[in-house]
Amino acid sequence: MTRDEAVARFNAAQQLVAACQDMIRATDPAELPPILLTRGQSKTTREAAVNLARLRGDIAKIGGELQALAAAPVPLAEAAARLDDFLDGAARQWDPATGYFTATSYTAPSLDDLLPYKLLPLLAALPEVRAAFHARVAAAYPKLPASVPSKDRAAFRAQLLDRRRQLELAEEQIVLEGALAGVTIPRRADASADVVVRAVLAE
Repeated sequence: MTRDEAVARFNAAQQLVAACQDMIRATDPAELPPILLTRGQSKTTREAAVNLARLRGDIAKIGGELQALAAAPVPLAEAAARLDDFLDGAARQWDPATGYFTATSYTAPSLDDLLPYKLLPLLAALPEVRAAFHARVAAAYPKLPASVPSKDRAAFRAQLLDRRRQLELAEEQIVLEGALAGVTIPRRADASADVVVRAVLAE
């Protein structure tokens, strides 16, 4: 092992230990029951290494999917509905002074007196302006990643987190079984602190 590799392992371990310590300090011990992992069939070191690499690749892939989900836009129809709600609210804010025209003694107002402090409340009521807004929003979508409806996001995220959890448990099982066999397998710096702290091999 080179010095750079040793430093990288040390830094990763230090980061994981800090995460575990933070979780333990912030969590009631009663909420940290052990997670029992059933020992698998004996595998060669090579087989374990192959399985570990596959699991970590899948974990990284799910991490990418979670990032993509967080960055995914809503569908165009949902964005259009939001835009309409915004423009409707803006249009309702237009409240020009009319007392100049109804008063007994008439004094013509200046244009500044009738102009809204911002033009959007007036413009938001105009069909041409609304259409231009919608066209700009629609034009952005071909360059955006695939959209995800807001109503589906929580369920999609929960599914991804559950899949990652199962993979992380399988990963930790390989690490623990390796330790029993006298093989030290470094954990990822971003390994789940909850899994590392709670997971144990069943007798």
